[in-house]
Amino acid sequence: MAFKEKLKRFRANLLGIDPGLMSVKYKLSYKPKPETIEHLINEHAKGKKPFYFLQIGGNDGFIKDPIFKFVKKYPWKGIIVEPQKEVFNGNLKKTYRFEKKVILENLAIADKTGPKKLWKIALSDSRWATGLASFNRDTLVYQIERNYVSDRLKREGIAIPDKVEDFLTYEEVNCTTISDLLKKHQFEKLDLLQIDTEGYDFEIIKTIDFSVLKPLMISFESEHLSDSDYKACKDLLSSHGYQIKRIDRDSVAWLTKN
Repeated sequence: MAFKEKLKRFRANLLGIDPGLMSVKYKLSYKPKPETIEHLINEHAKGKKPFYFLQIGGNDGFIKDPIFKFVKKYPWKGIIVEPQKEVFNGNLKKTYRFEKKVILENLAIADKTGPKKLWKIALSDSRWATGLASFNRDTLVYQIERNYVSDRLKREGIAIPDKVEDFLTYEEVNCTTISDLLKKHQFEKLDLLQIDTEGYDFEIIKTIDFSVLKPLMISFESEHLSDSDYKACKDLLSSHGYQIKRIDRDSVAWLTKN
């Protein structure tokens, strides 16, 4: 693991030791930049009390995380789901170990309960690598074929394999559905559904029964969706009363009518 990666993890672990100073810091100073996903979330979250969220794909809970600062700034209550066991136990639990209003689950979200293969980079456990984990194997293959993975491995001094297959491994993870998870924790509504699953985001959105559950906002990573899938996703959300805005790699949909 590269020195910079170790430094980031050390900092993230320190942030979990929070006697209240971090909350004070973000309450006083955190203001999302205009034209960002965080800014849109903040605008639509104003005045919503209590505020409930579900984050799918939490990773370490800190690096490039859209939820962390909001949890520190506001009295949000939520569930964070991360299927990778080592990431969950070694990083996410440390980041949130003193946040009683945040529930952590070492699970994945899918269309049904049961085990499923989660594809991962085999040669590194750095944050960039664990952030690529996905049920969609093609997403990882794309990152390998465009040399993104090779470039990152070279920075860590790791030898580059000759075959695509040698870059990859998988972890069998336990899955549940959104509805079962919310029932388990007695969440009767969602104000924010945050998804970052490296190309599997639309598949998760398709599992939502909008006649039963309509989150106020749905934030998802749209970068890895094909043009046809993104259009289908927009059409689905629009048909249920959402307005959608795309900003850089991500998109946010917010409910305009019930």
